[in-house]
Amino acid sequence: MKINRELLKELLKSLRKGRLHRLLRFILLSLLIYFSVLVARDLTLFYIQEKKISAVKYSGISFSFKDGCLTLSVENFSILRPTFKLNLNRARASLKLWESIKELRPHFSEISVRELQIEKSGRKKKSFLFLTPKLPFYVDRLNLGELFYRSGETTLQLKGLEVDGKRVSLESITGKSGKVTFTIPKAVGTVKGNRITLPNFSLRVNNAVYSGRLSLSKDLEKIELRGTVGLRGIKTYITFVKAGKSFSLKGKVPVTGTTVEYSVSGELGREVTISRGLVLYQGVESSFSGKLKPEELSIRGTISGKKVSIKGITATEVTGEYIVEGQYSLPILLWRLKTKELKTPFTSLKDVSVRGKFTRNTLKLQLNSDTLYLSLTSSKGSTFGKFQLKKFSTERLYAVKKLKEKYGKWIPEVVVTGKGNFSFSGKKGLNYSAKLTVEKFSFRGFQDKGSVEVAGNEKKVHYRLRLNRLDSEGEVNLTELSINASFTGKSVPIHEFDFLQKVGLEGDVTCKGQLSGSLKNPEGLFFFSSPDFKFRNVYIGKVDGKIKLSNLYLEVEGKSSEENITLKELKLHLKRPMELRLSLEAEEIPISMPIRVLKSFSVNLPVELHGVVTGNFLLSSENVKEIKKNLDVKVKLESASGRYSLTSISGKSKGVKGYINYSEGNLWILISGKNEEIKLQGNKLTGGNFSLLIENRTVTLSFNGVKYPNIQESQISGTVKTNVKTKSLEGEIKARGRIVYMISVAMKRAEVDDPPLPLPTVAPRP
Repeated sequence: MKINRELLKELLKSLRKGRLHRLLRFILLSLLIYFSVLVARDLTLFYIQEKKISAVKYSGISFSFKDGCLTLSVENFSILRPTFKLNLNRARASLKLWESIKELRPHFSEISVRELQIEKSGRKKKSFLFLTPKLPFYVDRLNLGELFYRSGETTLQLKGLEVDGKRVSLESITGKSGKVTFTIPKAVGTVKGNRITLPNFSLRVNNAVYSGRLSLSKDLEKIELRGTVGLRGIKTYITFVKAGKSFSLKGKVPVTGTTVEYSVSGELGREVTISRGLVLYQGVESSFSGKLKPEELSIRGTISGKKVSIKGITATEVTGEYIVEGQYSLPILLWRLKTKELKTPFTSLKDVSVRGKFTRNTLKLQLNSDTLYLSLTSSKGSTFGKFQLKKFSTERLYAVKKLKEKYGKWIPEVVVTGKGNFSFSGKKGLNYSAKLTVEKFSFRGFQDKGSVEVAGNEKKVHYRLRLNRLDSEGEVNLTELSINASFTGKSVPIHEFDFLQKVGLEGDVTCKGQLSGSLKNPEGLFFFSSPDFKFRNVYIGKVDGKIKLSNLYLEVEGKSSEENITLKELKLHLKRPMELRLSLEAEEIPISMPIRVLKSFSVNLPVELHGVVTGNFLLSSENVKEIKKNLDVKVKLESASGRYSLTSISGKSKGVKGYINYSEGNLWILISGKNEEIKLQGNKLTGGNFSLLIENRTVTLSFNGVKYPNIQESQISGTVKTNVKTKSLEGEIKARGRIVYMISVAMKRAEVDDPPLPLPTVAPRP
């Protein structure tokens, strides 16, 4: 049988692009539509039966096919089942058949829905798949009038969404999920190919607001956000990119004086996997990774950095690690940190390690450092714990340092070791107690050891101090900064107090008294007794007296039972520069005692005085620190007796009265009394009266009524002057007896064995 090749050729040509081709295509398309409708019908019936849909209602359903598009129109359509409800009004969808076949997914030229309502009930296993939406179809134009969705505690309402080939517009989206509310206001953007861009997109979630640019693909597989998130006055700059399951998030958070930078990358799915997270803050780096599951999270991270400061707390050379895990509503936070130095608003700690755990509103913390161990638990508004101090110095407290800068050595240094407890609650406030060993108590040179017990709260602290030589018990009001305390001293060496040592006070004191009032200016009264009191290395003996503190003046009164000395006043002004005023009354004491006091201040008398004296001693200085440069001394002799010696003149006298003054480096002395004898260049004179004046480096001795044994019934008077600098001696002596004649003696220069120290030129009078 022969085949006509020309006929076969024409047949094949017609099958490829001729009439037969168009006929076969029409038949195949018709069969496809027919069987598709049959399959869709059977699947719908099967779905309704399997899902136990109790009622399906519809009206106005129609199909049409034109220009390669299969169009389905529905006037009303509803499905009702126990856990699912759907209502659809005025819907229209046009499917491009050939494009759908070529792309292997439905491609709609148009989807238009006037109203769509979906309600679901029952529990469904949670996941984060909603973060990876991908539409299974492609649409050229979309018009959604209103969408209402409800599932459990989640509701969403969308109004006015229109998307075409060039433009996109959204009227609004509002919703709520549990305690979270969200709102998207009206937005308008552009469409270019598969890309939708909203340049001014805004999203509010509770109090947080995102403002910026939103870009996404029509199938929602790719999403990009670039903008800011504002919350409670803090604006965060973010960039979020999602491509399929992969995502990245980075941004900056400006805080006071610096910026926090962060970046997170990972994958989205049923759970969120964070492959790498990084936070940078003030040179401190925290890297982390982990998983976010629908019900719980698990994050592990590390921290390292040179320095970080947060709300007045600064840490240097920080290293550590942390874990965040558990349910979102009750997460567990564990951390372990180390820092070389930790500065708090109260003190500075070195070599610090911190371990902590936070779970179910309960915080447990342990801190260990070179001087402090602290353990605390805080839960439901109540905090309690214990602490242990290890050779902790009060000078490490910033408040004490500040007082030290202002008041200097008047603030004692205390080094303690011991344990204590504390608690804090909203109703009772802060309460604490401790028993401590005082390893060092130092105040103005005074050193001691012992123990102290403290107990108090935010307003008051009660203490009991037991040192080897000093005890004190009282209460300090922290609100009013006041004190009310008692003190008892046992053999307290007052010369160890530097300010008393500079004055020249020595001796062991037993005392008892009270201190009260403002800490800045307290009032005090103390009674003391010293068995071996000394002043400027001059032994005075047993002294009993009292000490009064008022208006920053320390006033001491006392009386010696051995030397008949009364300390009328010892007054020290405790502010800088420290002022001093000393007043003594003496009765028949060796004159060497006040002279030795004067010598201790480098005040040397050009005459030698010996014997006993009764009188007053007054000393003052505007600055104890430089007391020899700021010294004012007044000595009043009411009754003295003894010997004096000056160059080639010496004498023995009684009933001596006068003054010794020293001020601004100038010495002035005036004394007078009755002679017992005078020796002048080997001549012995007796009786009569004398006066001695020292002024401007000149010593003047005057006498009268003196007798000379070699002249009967003699009456001798005269004046002798000596210049301390030139060592000269001159004067005039008059003698009267049975043979009256005048003796005139003039020596331009006289040698002395022990010349006195040079004296200033000007001296005041009393």
